[in-house]
Amino acid sequence: GLFMIKLILTDQKITQQKSSSFVFLLPEDFSLTNELKTMFDVDIEQFLKKIKFTGALMSTAVLPVMIKKELVRLFFVGLGKPKKGKTIEVEN
Repeated sequence: GLFMIKLILTDQKITQQKSSSFVFLLPEDFSLTNELKTMFDVDIEQFLKKIKFTGALMSTAVLPVMIKKELVRLFFVGLGKPKKGKTIEVEN
């Protein structure tokens, strides 16, 4: 099947956006911001710890949540550790 990905840059809160999914790119040994920890009615940090998601290169996790009576999927993708300095190459 054919699908489309639409990228939007905005200063509005994620929960204000109409989308069926959100993707979070996380470096290895990441720390979630307080905003992300409390953004949804689920403990994201506890979920990621329980499934042992560390942000290792190419690791993934999916967490379905409800936002305004709509099912939304949160995708977490591990970027691994930075190779030089503080940058991480996204293309592998």
